[in-house]
Amino acid sequence: MLKRKKMLVTGGAFLLVPLTVGQLYAGAWTQPKGKFYGRMSYDYYQANSYFHENGDSESYSPGDGKKRDFEYDEDLYSLYMEYGLSDRLTLIGSFNYKKAEWRYKAGGTPYVPVDKVATTSGLGDQEIGMRYLLFKTGNGVFSVQGLYKTPEGYDEDNTGLLDIQRGDSQEDYEVRLMYGQSLYPYIPGYCNVEVGYRLRSQEPADEFKYLLEFGMDFTSRFYGRMKLDGTANLGNSDDDVATLSDKDVGGNEVDIAKLDIVLGLKLTDHFGVEAS
Repeated sequence: MLKRKKMLVTGGAFLLVPLTVGQLYAGAWTQPKGKFYGRMSYDYYQANSYFHENGDSESYSPGDGKKRDFEYDEDLYSLYMEYGLSDRLTLIGSFNYKKAEWRYKAGGTPYVPVDKVATTSGLGDQEIGMRYLLFKTGNGVFSVQGLYKTPEGYDEDNTGLLDIQRGDSQEDYEVRLMYGQSLYPYIPGYCNVEVGYRLRSQEPADEFKYLLEFGMDFTSRFYGRMKLDGTANLGNSDDDVATLSDKDVGGNEVDIAKLDIVLGLKLTDHFGVEAS
């Protein structure tokens, strides 16, 4: 991926969520001792162009300098889990399985007679970590969270021009401070603020992470939340590698924010479905 270019994607998600009615632990809150929270989700992504910061889009060259139309499709199956080791300490795990395909179409300028296709399937990046509740302030909580990301689920050397990477092929370490505030009794909702630093173990720049979240119950069964999840790279990458051939390191240095809007329905006292 060239510098200052990002893939334009559209996606949707369907989630099956074990939960407790009236008490969905989010953000800075830890799970009570012995309690488990799990979220299974499916996401679909599709892309057919790249765009610059000024909004102009263009076709993509699959490593051979010949611009042509392309399509990208991805199916992502995810499992996120939390388990209360104590009332103050929660174990966290995030695991995903990815199926993806590039299809570089025939034609273009200069003319290319046949399609080129690349596919992949298997485990992506996995994360494990812990969240610790530092102290409470009325209806609010302050917590600290540590995460470790590993690429051990796939071949880290599969990084050719026509290969599809299932992650960024490196280990990351993250520390995050978190504050959550219940808005009850004013409204049946909560807000959450997070800031963090992600240390990336190889050439790409470290990252500043931030998150703003608001959620509430509309009825006893119907709820929603809105989340702004952002990343800003800190520009401290290995310059010798980052400037090679006018490309960043594997296309993995970004300044990007994602707005996630979720509507959920509690089917029973312990299960619900969400669309995002």
